[in-house]
Amino acid sequence: MPRVCQEWILPAFKVFNRAEDIDLVIWSAMISCLEKQVHKKEAIALFKSMVYRGVKPNQFPLASIASAASDLDNFRHSASIHTWIFKVGLEMELVLGNVVLYMYMNSRDVKEGCFFLNIIEHYACMVSILGTAGNLDVVERLIAKMEITLDSSVWQMVLAAGRIHKNVALGERAAKNLFKSDPQMDWAQIYIYADSAMWGDVARVRTLMRS
Repeated sequence: MPRVCQEWILPAFKVFNRAEDIDLVIWSAMISCLEKQVHKKEAIALFKSMVYRGVKPNQFPLASIASAASDLDNFRHSASIHTWIFKVGLEMELVLGNVVLYMYMNSRDVKEGCFFLNIIEHYACMVSILGTAGNLDVVERLIAKMEITLDSSVWQMVLAAGRIHKNVALGERAAKNLFKSDPQMDWAQIYIYADSAMWGDVARVRTLMRS
């Protein structure tokens, strides 16, 4: 059993150690508790103990240890967690998939992350999370490695990230791709230029729209 320092966590582990027939809910709660209190290695160790005792994990403990692995930046842990997710058939679970993609992005293994997630909803969600947080370089790498045609939902997330962080180049790219996928999205470039007070470009695009 992992050793934990915080006094308020110790009583919980005393009860946990005395409990009989510990179910998945209790295991998941303890693993999540460790992960959120920055005991990343201990959370992964407890997960391994759970599996060793024959308890089949669901998406909740797997999401906790995937989050722990992303902070540890340990490829061995990431690969092991990835394997477990496939083993229990949860590779298409949306929330878990987003956590795992972030795990790979954090370890700079973009190729493996994109191989794992080939569903457009995951891409749009992750682009939104990463873009809002300001990880625009990761967003660029992510969309460059995608092996599927991106729809307007993804490009709208990229556009929003460009606007939030006033990255004109990224915003322009998103706006142009939005227009390709939906000609009614011709307004997108105007917002990018207006956000950066590029009024000459705003006027130019408006002229093109009228023509």
